[in-house]
Amino acid sequence: MLMGLKQPLRQGEVFPLTLTFAKAGAITVEVPVKAAAEMAPMPGQHR
Repeated sequence: MLMGLKQPLRQGEVFPLTLTFAKAGAITVEVPVKAAAEMAPMPGQHR
């Protein structure tokens, strides 16, 4: 879950997300914004 966003996410956009790990440090990844219907269900999740 993303909290404290300054503006809404728009489908089709890509934004950088920095993950900080105790041993690996900070890693930045590019995250594409997709419609909820485009996302595959997680293991154990039923639609």
